Amino acid sequence: MNMKQDTRNFNNLLSDLTVQRIPQNAEDKSRLFQLFSLRYEEYHQWVKPPFDKILLDKDPFDDVVDCHYGILHDNTLAACQRIILRPQPYMLEYAYDGRFSGLKIEPNSAEVSRAVVREEYRNKKVSDMFRGHTALSFLHREAYRICLEKDIEWIYFASVSNVVRLALIEGFPFETIAESTLENGDVIVVARLSWREFERKLSSKAKGLKMLEWFQS
Repeated sequence: MNMKQDTRNFNNLLSDLTVQRIPQNAEDKSRLFQLFSLRYEEYHQWVKPPFDKILLDKDPFDDVVDCHYGILHDNTLAACQRIILRPQPYMLEYAYDGRFSGLKIEPNSAEVSRAVVREEYRNKKVSDMFRGHTALSFLHREAYRICLEKDIEWIYFASVSNVVRLALIEGFPFETIAESTLENGDVIVVARLSWREFERKLSSKAKGLKMLEWFQS
């Protein structure tokens, strides 16, 4: 039994993940192509593209960001996200038929949207970290770093409710500020996080301090 458990854990380990900032106006469009293709796989997976045709997920909010953020394993795009800064409009204010258009948004904030982790990387962890960080952890860390660089306290995102629950389990004190049920039964949640509260919570425990050191490294 132990041997099977060890084999499973070994198969779930990654040697390393790296962060890449992908400019929206990059001359070499190959990485952007991979990013939009990965997003399409996640957000349009129920749509079967025409034979031998690759479809991309791109929307007007891509035009208001300077760059996207990718997590790479070797040369494979394992995860990606988009971070929108004020005074640009946030996707959550216009998506979902405008259900959340009237929300009060903190001025000192940013929005994460179109975040995706490739399916085969969702349960894999980097082997040399104290608790084994996932590709999702790397996305959170990159959002934290961007906000730290720009002195931004609040981060917002809208997603299905189980994504928010996963973030809470991983130790991110997101606060739900609105939710709505779509026609297909999915519950969409708008959540926000204060990075200062995040830092305070991590600083109160030894393991949390190690995680905070990694976020700030």
